Amino acid sequence: MADSRRKGATFELQVCKLIKQNLNYDAKRNLDQYQSKGMADIIIPDWSIECKAYLKGTTFKKAWWEQAKESAASLNLTPVLIYTFNNCPIKCVISLDVLSRNF
Repeated sequence: MADSRRKGATFELQVCKLIKQNLNYDAKRNLDQYQSKGMADIIIPDWSIECKAYLKGTTFKKAWWEQAKESAASLNLTPVLIYTFNNCPIKCVISLDVLSRNF
């Protein structure tokens, strides 16, 4: 259990670093997630981000997306799921309606 928690925390830090590099926003891990159920891993303005890092797989699990949506709904934010499997590129899931908001 400790290894999986450490792997998750490491991935969350990697995502925070990518947010900083690409969006110029100093994202931080939400440490309250360990105190309360239903909390997002990373919260940035307008977005609630759930991060998942697993050994193997091909695509995200429906339960991960449901968790991301539930965490976001409690804060009235837009859900984002960012996930990866070992030796695979990082992938991101958002609702398709997010893309149409600016059109």
